[in-house]
Amino acid sequence: MLRSTRTPLLAVCLALLIASLLLASVLAADTHGLSPNWDTPAVQVSSGAAGVSSTGGVGRKLAVDPQNRLHIVWTEQTLSPQRFDIYYARSTDGGKTWTTGREIVGGSDLPAIGPNIAVDRSGTLHLAWIDLRGGTPYRVYYSRSFDGGDTWEEPRPVSSLSETLDAAVPSISVDTSGRVHLAWHVGNPDQDSTIAQVYYTRSTDGGDTFEEPRRLNTDLSHHAAWPRFSVEGTSGDVVAIAWRDNRRDPDWDVYMAISTDGGQTFVEQAVQATSARDWDPDVLVDAFGVIHLSYTTFPDTEDTEPSVGYRFSTDQGQSWSDPLVLSEARSMLSSWAYDPSGKRLWLWWKDERDADPPPSEEKRSDVVAKYSTDGGLTWSELQFVTDEGDAEVYFPGMALGADGRAYAMWSIEVEPGRNVVYARSEVYQIFLTLITSN
Repeated sequence: MLRSTRTPLLAVCLALLIASLLLASVLAADTHGLSPNWDTPAVQVSSGAAGVSSTGGVGRKLAVDPQNRLHIVWTEQTLSPQRFDIYYARSTDGGKTWTTGREIVGGSDLPAIGPNIAVDRSGTLHLAWIDLRGGTPYRVYYSRSFDGGDTWEEPRPVSSLSETLDAAVPSISVDTSGRVHLAWHVGNPDQDSTIAQVYYTRSTDGGDTFEEPRRLNTDLSHHAAWPRFSVEGTSGDVVAIAWRDNRRDPDWDVYMAISTDGGQTFVEQAVQATSARDWDPDVLVDAFGVIHLSYTTFPDTEDTEPSVGYRFSTDQGQSWSDPLVLSEARSMLSSWAYDPSGKRLWLWWKDERDADPPPSEEKRSDVVAKYSTDGGLTWSELQFVTDEGDAEVYFPGMALGADGRAYAMWSIEVEPGRNVVYARSEVYQIFLTLITSN
């Protein structure tokens, strides 16, 4: 008599099913997907045309005006023949659709790169970038739009015309009193022959005129570079500008210049100085005058990953909270976004948990963020703003609308040497729940 094979066959099938489920659970643990807050379509903003590469650059490229119109700027590079221009697009429906990107700074045949954008309480857009239209070296230029980005003023230089060293990407912010603040560095922090120095200027008349640029760092023999800051939420006179500084060469530390009189005078101090490399800071002053600092720490040992740290000061920089690591994996390049109503303070950064470990050059990465509803005392769970798989995100940015809703932008490489800019908005229903519950 033949014995039935149905029972062993069933057992084998069950074993295979269990194994596949276990494998799926392991794979699921290695993939993060989008956080519920950000499970909305990514919208392409730049054209993505063949022979064109679109990248954001360091600093703030996304702004939301009081009417909740979104404004994005980026550097558009034509690959052949090579040309660099400042491009702009706008959304009036919460980021669902965008106007066609267009060049906005005069169409000079010479390179214009590194735009940063800010908006004031009246809705005026303020733009700063570096440009060669006046001949070498690169200088910082400025323009405004009074009609929501439809037209822009003729560009004008704000950095010194007598400067002989290239200026780098500027940081721009407008406080609630309408004062426009600008900071940048001149020189090359990668070359000891051209020591980088941090400069600052401001306009007290909404951008009509700017003061003569002033140097913020006091050490002239070591590099001070990449200043970044935001004062858009402050209602007082505290201005804080942070940069990375290597006066303890070869180490890098975070230094800051703090003003308590709206930018008339500054006092410099070291804020984060460890045996590791502390650099790429960003600093924000909130509506209560609290100074919030973020930075990247690159470890001095090979078995430790770079991380994003946080500190705050409630007494205008006289004392600081203990350092707090907010990242949960290999992370860098953090930046702030602040809710004008004061309900949420966002910090976003580039997360490389999906990248192959060094020395691999495979840099798979995503945009992540955390927010605080109590002024930085506690923080939300990690928010995955993108899930780009094998791609690397470049120069992410975030801004908050007048109602507190968050928006993000980034670029990714779609083929070697060619990038495209994308944007995404926070899920509206979840955002409303978060706001009304705090």
